[in-house]
Amino acid sequence: MALFLSMGVVAAQTIELAISDPETEIDSQFSGEPITLFGSISEVPSSLNQTPFDVVVTVRGPVRNRAVYRKARRAGMFLTESRAYYRLLPDTYFVLSNDAPEKIADVSTRAELRLAPMDWILRARIGRSKLPDSYDTALHDLLLSRGQFELKPNAVRFISPTFFAARWRLPNFSKPGVYTADAYLFADGVLVGRTNYTFGVRLTGFDLKLWILARNQPAVYGLLTVIIAVTMGWAGYAAFRR
Repeated sequence: MALFLSMGVVAAQTIELAISDPETEIDSQFSGEPITLFGSISEVPSSLNQTPFDVVVTVRGPVRNRAVYRKARRAGMFLTESRAYYRLLPDTYFVLSNDAPEKIADVSTRAELRLAPMDWILRARIGRSKLPDSYDTALHDLLLSRGQFELKPNAVRFISPTFFAARWRLPNFSKPGVYTADAYLFADGVLVGRTNYTFGVRLTGFDLKLWILARNQPAVYGLLTVIIAVTMGWAGYAAFRR
């Protein structure tokens, strides 16, 4: 376990993680699924035996580039006036903890570990000095309102002093790919251990076949899409014509 002295790590505690479902299968009918991450803390030194632990778990999904546009009215039309770009921002990001993160770690540690959705947005922003912070706030509020970014300060429960469970719900709009859960262990506000666990979300059934076709044969997929659209349009016209 690595020591991160810049963030105040004073000891390297071993954390073992296990998850209720290492691979979740999704399709067009997927309505979400509860997930539980279990953690066990071992090799606790005598100096920390009487110290209660705090745990923060962050769960991030596949990353993507994003842009926030500001529109202005020009000659009766709304045109793009400026835009802010964000590189490799997680599509979903959940912060789970046994207490509010601001009660667990100081400001600098929280920012370094990205224990708040805004921390990811600030890191992902390209060319920060050119545009105001209102772009960051707008993106942050949008992702929170959609449930893509979320803070869950009571989602971690200690079953015993050295065994905990973090629970959240994988949303119905989850993208396929690799997800990473990072677990951070604190004692009296000091980071004393960290580890991570990866799990997968994959398409199945007809949705998987469509995804493979679109990825491997985009021309055929595009042609089929046009044919289906024309057919549906013709069917609708014929139905209403009667």
